[in-house]
Amino acid sequence: MTSGPSFAASRAAADVAGSTGLIIIYVLFLLIEQRTFRPKISAIFTDRDREREVLAMLHDIQRRTQAYVAVKTILSIATGVVSWIILVFVGVDFAGFWAF
Repeated sequence: MTSGPSFAASRAAADVAGSTGLIIIYVLFLLIEQRTFRPKISAIFTDRDREREVLAMLHDIQRRTQAYVAVKTILSIATGVVSWIILVFVGVDFAGFWAF
């Protein structure tokens, strides 16, 4: 059985690459499906009021998701900046790398 730091690092890199590949595939399918999504919703619902209600709900989910991602991005940037300031103040080498 092979073990050690180099095996662990290569295993971690392979896991990250595999997960990244799956995420890219999912995103591509979502982007491709986006064009045909509204006609599919229209075909599902014969009642136009119900269709509008579902579309409004989906729009609300999209809006809330975008707000969540924006807040998480801003907080992550702020955390990185604060970390960088503290690391520079303490005198850590490569503070930008560690803050990133």
